[in-house]
Amino acid sequence: MLTLMAEQVEMAISEADVLVFVVDGRQGLLPIDQTIWEQIRRSGSPVFVAVNKIDTPTSDPLVACLLYTSDPA
Repeated sequence: MLTLMAEQVEMAISEADVLVFVVDGRQGLLPIDQTIWEQIRRSGSPVFVAVNKIDTPTSDPLVACLLYTSDPA
């Protein structure tokens, strides 16, 4: 299953002009999310990060996690 998902991600990245990476604000970044994020970063494609379910005060740790994984360059 993960192999199929990885292939789908690679195909989507290669075909897209711009990427939208959606993460779950309640669960945080899961290992599969981190793997996909690394694929996106290596692609060099423009990307928007959308955080779903972030409308609660307890969601601050995810924001910090996303800032940590972002590329300052």
